[in-house]
Amino acid sequence: MATLARTPHQVMLASEDFRTLSSCSDVDSERRQNNNRKSALVPRANAMMHPVIEINRLSNKIVDGDYESAILSLTRTLKNIKLVLSGDAKIATPEESKSSQQDDKLRSLHSMEGCDSKDDDTTIPSRSNSFKYDFYHSSSRSSSFLKTTIAGRTISIFKNPLIVEGDYVGIPFDQKLCEELSCVAIYNLALSHQLKAMSLLTSVDKRETSNARACLRKAMSLYEYSHQIFNSLSIHVQVPELRFMAIACNLAQIHQLFNDLEKAKRCNEYLLSVLMYTIDGGKSNFSPRVQEEFEQFLKTVQHLVIPEDYTAAAA
Repeated sequence: MATLARTPHQVMLASEDFRTLSSCSDVDSERRQNNNRKSALVPRANAMMHPVIEINRLSNKIVDGDYESAILSLTRTLKNIKLVLSGDAKIATPEESKSSQQDDKLRSLHSMEGCDSKDDDTTIPSRSNSFKYDFYHSSSRSSSFLKTTIAGRTISIFKNPLIVEGDYVGIPFDQKLCEELSCVAIYNLALSHQLKAMSLLTSVDKRETSNARACLRKAMSLYEYSHQIFNSLSIHVQVPELRFMAIACNLAQIHQLFNDLEKAKRCNEYLLSVLMYTIDGGKSNFSPRVQEEFEQFLKTVQHLVIPEDYTAAAA
């Protein structure tokens, strides 16, 4: 096919057009890179998991003994809640979460031939008006307490994390809800630090002692902070007495490890007073699981009721 001859003027214009297009392409490329850098700094609303889902997922991490992962993720969850509360981010709706899950499945199947994708059976929970909070409990008969011996002292920790009960769909993510979920996350974060410290103290490597002490200090401050929030808010825990006992018991164990026996005694006395109030109040309509946990709490403070000298003489 014949080509049309070009004059020098036409060649020069074509060259200028090519340089202009190249320049525009470079500008567009740089603009896309800048936008990508900016989007990395801005919270991605659609990628933010709902805190209720995260808290319950991380409760399973704690139960499974993955304390380090729980600590990192709970810290991130608290930061996300703060971003939502300040208006810098938002929580993805169930429809957006479902769409995101479907997109992930499509991307994973995109390069695979001969594979049939299954329909997503994710169900959207019904609407509710409030959350309820309870301690995790296993269907098995495993104990709710971690018992070990550190430096000749018996340590008994209530190891069950808090979980969120109820459907999160339709509940406004306001300041009160943010504070409630933050309080639950802070308690579980404290528990994760304490249980991690126990694993470090019982490890063969004695160099982990300093790291364990740092974890215990963090756990102590987080327990005290969550206790303050619990008292300032009207948070509905399934068994309120159990929450008071758990914090008092676990704080007493930390003070005992730091050899602060006076503070440990005050925590144990508080735990005993809650137990006596519950028993004297005639609150006996608890489930067998909760009654068994009450009995375990009582064993941790029985030295306040029955002197150790008396028990030693009886033995």
